[in-house]
Amino acid sequence: MRRTEDPPTKVCRRRALIRHPVAATVLLLIGILLSSSQAFAQEPPPFEPQFDHSACPYDLNVPSDVTLTCGFVTVLENRATHSGKTIELYVVRIEGKRRFLNRDPIIYLAGGPGGSATRAAQYFIDDANFLYMERDLVLFDQRGIGGSKPRLECPDYRQDLVDTVYGDLDPDEKHRSMVDALLACKRTLTKDRGIDLSVYTSASTAADVADVASAMGYESFNLYGSSYGTLLALTIMRDFPEGIRSVVLDGVLPLQAPLYETVYAVTAEAFSTLFRHCETDSLCSERYPSLEETFWSAVERYNDDPFTLSHYDRYSEKEFQDEFDGSEVIWLVASSLRSESRIPYLPFLINEIAVGNRAVADGWSRPIYRGDIRDPIDNTAAYWSMTCYSFGSSMDENRIAADRAAHPKFVPPDTGPPLAPALCDRWNSRPVDLAESQAVVSDIPTLLLSGQFDPATPPEWAELAAETLSNSFSFVLPMTGHGVGIDTPCGQTLVAKFLESPQYNPMSPCVESRATQFADIYLNRGLRMMDTWHWDSDAPLIPETMESLLNRAHLYVTLSVIIVWPLLLLYGLLRRGSRSVLSRQWLARFIAAAALFATWVFTVGILENGATTDELVRNFGYFSWVRPWFIVPYLVWAATALVLYLTLRAWWERWWSLIGRVHYTLALLALAWWLERLVRWDFIGL
Repeated sequence: MRRTEDPPTKVCRRRALIRHPVAATVLLLIGILLSSSQAFAQEPPPFEPQFDHSACPYDLNVPSDVTLTCGFVTVLENRATHSGKTIELYVVRIEGKRRFLNRDPIIYLAGGPGGSATRAAQYFIDDANFLYMERDLVLFDQRGIGGSKPRLECPDYRQDLVDTVYGDLDPDEKHRSMVDALLACKRTLTKDRGIDLSVYTSASTAADVADVASAMGYESFNLYGSSYGTLLALTIMRDFPEGIRSVVLDGVLPLQAPLYETVYAVTAEAFSTLFRHCETDSLCSERYPSLEETFWSAVERYNDDPFTLSHYDRYSEKEFQDEFDGSEVIWLVASSLRSESRIPYLPFLINEIAVGNRAVADGWSRPIYRGDIRDPIDNTAAYWSMTCYSFGSSMDENRIAADRAAHPKFVPPDTGPPLAPALCDRWNSRPVDLAESQAVVSDIPTLLLSGQFDPATPPEWAELAAETLSNSFSFVLPMTGHGVGIDTPCGQTLVAKFLESPQYNPMSPCVESRATQFADIYLNRGLRMMDTWHWDSDAPLIPETMESLLNRAHLYVTLSVIIVWPLLLLYGLLRRGSRSVLSRQWLARFIAAAALFATWVFTVGILENGATTDELVRNFGYFSWVRPWFIVPYLVWAATALVLYLTLRAWWERWWSLIGRVHYTLALLALAWWLERLVRWDFIGL
């Protein structure tokens, strides 16, 4: 009976609802709202980074046994969202020869901030192959930098910088001008290009690294951070520790380091380390007693009697005048303390400029210029976005002022207020998490490398970082500066051993056995850069294409002499006997051939041999042990004069055939061209 009564009951209920349309409408709206709330509660699927292949740089010289993979990894610009605007990170992967045995690549984190890792691909291919023998080496340009898109580039900033640096402004005016130029750059990027600079930070870049590894199919990876890249590596260890096999920190910058509050204190300590080391080195203390007093006497000398340096800026296409004064002496030594190739010559160079050798002061300055105003300012906005995010909230202007007051000798007299505090107050549009200035705690195997004389990231900062890295190994390499893991043989040994077994201490005898001797330079007058005229003049004496053509002609004539004349001599011996060897004609050919052969040996063995000089030393001369070889240009000069006389006799007395005489004349012209280059480069005659 209950079954027969149920249907009428349901019909009555439906009729009741129909009779109350308001109640039906309310119920309908409630249903819609409930279904909508459930839909909104469902989060969108997480964004998946994608790797898309692209062509590799065409100008790379890649050996046949090295394979490159290039492309872009697409990631979210704003990490606080699950969707929205994306950016592209440029990646160059150098594939390891035994990459399938070790599927954990090395992801290299460039310094700066603002350094482009991919632009250094040729350097890694040529000089850091130990990094990609066993596993892949992944180079990527951080967000806003280098080949990544968008690039935080301000085309107008370069001219603003030139106008500020070389304008007739007092220190306070320069300070305001720099701040205004940088803020104008920011407005260009944010308003005209729609870029949110507040998300171009180390925290966002740390998430990018995790996405790069994921998009390229790596479950485990190693990090290699250099300079600012060490701060980025520590940030990744804090935020994305999963999958990190090991970490190398080269030139350690911990998050809690007082970077801007100790600028002059760190510089002063690097100088003191140099002076103390010279005192303990018997040869250095004998040659340069009281090096510290000699240095400050040089500073006083050029403060009292500065002189003017001229250089051509190839980006602004203008000639500029710079004053070489005492502050320039301090800056040159501080800059040179960053490079292990310059450190051995610092006592020698300090002594030379202290006694008034302006040619050395001029030559010492020029390679520094090339890394300063001349470099493209592609990543200035990226630099300040990263810097202000990492250190802006922790800058203490009172401590900055105290640092300047405690080290007045190192503060240039025309220096205005520090730029960073004033700029970062107006650059940061969002508050920075206090965690960005706190120590990173981790048990991931970590190798910390420092240079003994590093004026940028002192060894003390590596020890500061190691306090909260429970599974770390720290080394200070003697006679080195900023960045030692790739640029020094001992650093390479430590890195290779650590990557092989990160859980074990990679201690090597090379740390204690490294040479600690200072050295001197064989000085010639004038600059020794092969392309000095190209860098320092907008109107070179000889066009570059003509220079290249004549160099090739010299090489071809030398090869023809070395190949053809011995064959002719052999033919003469077979046909005419040994008397032909004693003739004046063959003596003339022997002299010309010997002179041309000497030019080839000297060019390849001395001029183009990186083992005999380097960028800094070549600006003055060469290493001292090369000095005896500089008799060769003078011998060639004498031989060329004799070949000129013999050429005239050959034409007058009709030695050989017409082709033979023309060939001999070409040999004379090749010798003359080689001598002209050496005279122009000031190797001969001065």
